Amino acid sequence: MSLLKKEKKVELVQLNVRLDSEAADKLKRYAEFLESTQAYVMSQAIHYIVDRDREFQQFTEKQLAGMEPDPLADLLVRSPEKELADSVPGSPQRESEILPRTAKAAGK
Repeated sequence: MSLLKKEKKVELVQLNVRLDSEAADKLKRYAEFLESTQAYVMSQAIHYIVDRDREFQQFTEKQLAGMEPDPLADLLVRSPEKELADSVPGSPQRESEILPRTAKAAGK
C-alpha cells in the first residue's frame, strides 16, 4: 500500500524547482508507481511533512497570530468620487478636494 493517496484534481500553481539527480529519479519512479504526476507526488509529500511537523505548525500559528486582519477594514468604503480621482492622473488625492469642485460644478 502506498503512503500517498491517489491524485485528485485541484488548482495548480506552477513552480520551478531544482532537485539533485537521486531525488529527481525517486520522484519520477514514485509518480510512476502511483500512476500520478510528479507535481502531485511533490505536493502530497509537502502536505505529509508539514501536517506532521508540530514545530512548523506552532511557527505558522505565531506568524498568523501577528497578522490578524483589522475587523473594521471591511467596513471602510471609498466614495465613488475618490475612486474616480485615484484613477485619473493629476486628480486631487483627498475627498475634501473633490467635493468642493463637484459642488462648484453643480452651481452651488
